Amino acid sequence: MTGVSPISDPLKNPEAVGIDSASVVEKATQDPGVSEFCRFYLDRRTQELAAAGADVRKRKRIEDDFTPRLDTNLAGMDGAVRRQIGLKTLFDLGTEYEYESTIAVIPAESKRKCPELCRCPVSQKVAPAECFARCEISGFSVLRHLLASSELSGRVALPEFIEQCAATGKRALQDELEESSVTHQKILKSILKTSDLSGKRAEPQLFAKCEVHWSARPHR
Repeated sequence: MTGVSPISDPLKNPEAVGIDSASVVEKATQDPGVSEFCRFYLDRRTQELAAAGADVRKRKRIEDDFTPRLDTNLAGMDGAVRRQIGLKTLFDLGTEYEYESTIAVIPAESKRKCPELCRCPVSQKVAPAECFARCEISGFSVLRHLLASSELSGRVALPEFIEQCAATGKRALQDELEESSVTHQKILKSILKTSDLSGKRAEPQLFAKCEVHWSARPHR
C-alpha cells in the first residue's frame, strides 16, 4: 500500500518520507567539493567549445563530455516521519446504493480520524456526513439513495416532492411545475404561456391569435 511501506536503507526514494528529490540535488550542489567539481568542468567546456569553432559534431561531443551530471543518494536524515494515510471504505445501508467514505490513519500516533456521523431524519440510520445530500424542497439533509432527481434540472428531492408533468411526462420537482389555469393539470413552468389579456398561464396549444377588426361608421 502506498505510503505505509517501511523506510528503506539506503533511502532510494526520498518522496516516501515527504522529501522533495529536487531539494536533495540542490543541497548536494551546495557542497564545496561538488560545487568546485561542477565549476571546473563547466569552465573546461567553455574553453573546448571556443576551440571547436563551428564543427557541430565536435561541439556535441564536448557538450556530452564536459557537462557535469549528479546522481544523488540520501544517506541519512534527521527528523521524524509523520504519515497520514487515507483509507477509502465502501459500505452499504441495506440498499443497492453503494456508499464510500474516507478514514484518516496516523500510524506514528496510533490514531484514526473518522468522518463526522449524522442521523438521517427519514430512515433514522446513522452514516458519515458525505453520504448525505440536501432535499431541494424540504431542506432536509438525507441519505442520497432516498432522493429522486428532476428530469428537467437534475435537482434532487424526496420522492413526495416529485410530480409528473401532464404535458411532457417528465418528472420534476414541485417548484418546477405550475397548475394550468385552463386544464388545472401540473405543467412545467418553462413551457407554459401567459395570456396577454387575462394574465393566465396555460399550455401553448390552448392559445390562439385573437384578431380584432374595427370598422368606421359615418355620423348622421
